Amino acid sequence: HMPVSALRRWKLGEKKFNTSPFGVSKNGELTIRSGNHTHSVDGLAKQYGTPLEVFLPEVATDRVRAVIQSFNDAIRKESYAGTFSYHYPMKVNQRKEYVTSVLNAGAEIETSSANELMLVRGMIRNGEARADLHIHCNGPKTSEYLDLIRRMYREGFSIVPIIEDAGELAALGTYSGKVGIRVDLSVKVDSHWDKKFNRFGFPEKDLRALGTIPNLSILSYHISSQIEGIDGFVTPIRQAMKLYADMKIKNPGLETLNIGGGAGIPYEKKSFYTTEKLAAAIVSACKKESARLGVPSPHIMCEWGRHVIAPAQISVFRIIGDKPIGKGMRGKWYVIDGSFIANLPDTWSLHQRWHITPVNRLRDATPETVWLAGSSCDSDDEYVPEGGQKISMPALKPGTNLYIAVFDTGAYQDSLASYHCLLSHPTRISLQEGSVAVLRKKEDAAEIGALFGW
Repeated sequence: HMPVSALRRWKLGEKKFNTSPFGVSKNGELTIRSGNHTHSVDGLAKQYGTPLEVFLPEVATDRVRAVIQSFNDAIRKESYAGTFSYHYPMKVNQRKEYVTSVLNAGAEIETSSANELMLVRGMIRNGEARADLHIHCNGPKTSEYLDLIRRMYREGFSIVPIIEDAGELAALGTYSGKVGIRVDLSVKVDSHWDKKFNRFGFPEKDLRALGTIPNLSILSYHISSQIEGIDGFVTPIRQAMKLYADMKIKNPGLETLNIGGGAGIPYEKKSFYTTEKLAAAIVSACKKESARLGVPSPHIMCEWGRHVIAPAQISVFRIIGDKPIGKGMRGKWYVIDGSFIANLPDTWSLHQRWHITPVNRLRDATPETVWLAGSSCDSDDEYVPEGGQKISMPALKPGTNLYIAVFDTGAYQDSLASYHCLLSHPTRISLQEGSVAVLRKKEDAAEIGALFGW
C-alpha cells in the first residue's frame, strides 16, 4: 500500500528512529497506527484544529516495557546477580496522563520538588498508582520537601531521599529510612549538555572522606543529557564503581548504583544506539567492574525520561503563509500557526534539532526549501537548523492547507512552555485504539488574560 520511497524519504515506520507507528496513506497523508486502528493526522488537524499536540500513550507504555525488558534480558544473559529498576523522572513531563501511562507499564518514580512529591502521594492515596510504588527524591531539599519526605516515610510510603550536599546530609542525620547520596563524577562525555561545573552532588574525594552514612543504600550520579554514544555510559560506570567499592567498606548496606538519566533519542533520525544495546553494555560493565573490584554486583537503577516519553508525542502546525528569505538567500520562510519559543522552547533555548515532516502531501515532489518561523512577533521565534540547513517541504497551493508534524516533542516542552505574545497553548489530544480524548483545549483570549491579571 505504501511505496517504500515515501516512508524512507521521511524516515517513517522505522523502529530505529522511533517512528514505528507512523505511515503514509495512499493519498499521501501521515498516519498513526494505534492498536488495530489507523488515524489520519490530517483528519485530526482538521477536526481539532491547530496547533495540536497528539499524545500516544501506547508508545509511552511500550518504551517503558522495552527499557525494563532490555535490562532484564541482559541480566539473564550475563547471569548478573543484581536486579534492575526504572524510575521515571517526573520533571520530564508531569502531565497526569503521561505519568499514569508510564506507571501502568511498571515504572517507579523520581521527583524533583515538594510539589511533584505531593502529587505522587495523592495518586497513591487515591489508588491511581500502586501502594508499593518506589519513590526517589532528587533536587534541592527545601524544608517543605524534607518535611513531606519524613511524613511520607512515617505513613509507610516506599521513599528514598537522595542527598545532594552537606546541608542535606546534616538535615537528614536523624532520618531513619534508607537514603541515597549523589556524587559529582569528574567525567566528561559527548552529550548535548556539557557543563564544566555541576552544583549537584559531592566531589568524589569528599564522599571518600565521609564516615558511615546511616542507612545508605544508593550511590547516585547524573552525567549528562542526550548522551551521544554507549561509551558515554560505560566510562562513568567504571569510575562510579571504584567509589561504590570504597564506600561499601564503611556502608555495607550500600546495594544500588543509580546511573541517572542521559539516554537520548535520535531526534535527527540518524544512526543511534538502541535500548537493547545500551542495556547490554551497562549490565556488562557493572558485572566486569564488580568482579574486578571484588564487590557484589549492585542493583542497577536508571532515570531515563526523554528516552521514554519524547517519542510519545508529536506537535502539528498549519503553515499560514510564506515569504522569500531574501538578501541573496534562496528559499522561503514558512510561518506556522504556533510558536517555537512558546510551544517548543528547546528550539530557542537549546537549538534543538527536530524531525519534521509534512502531514499531508507526503508524496509530493518538494520544490521548496524552507526555514520555519513562529507566529509571535519575535525574531528568535524560528527554526533554522545549525549551519543554516533548509528543510524540504511541499510548495503551498492556493485553497489547500499544508500541515507539518514535529516529532519527539513529549519531553520537557510542556512544562517549559510559555504564553509568549499571549499565544494559546496547543489543543492536546490522546489516541488510544479508535478513540480520541481531548486532554486540553486551546485557551481563548479571556482565559489567557486571566492568568496575567486581566
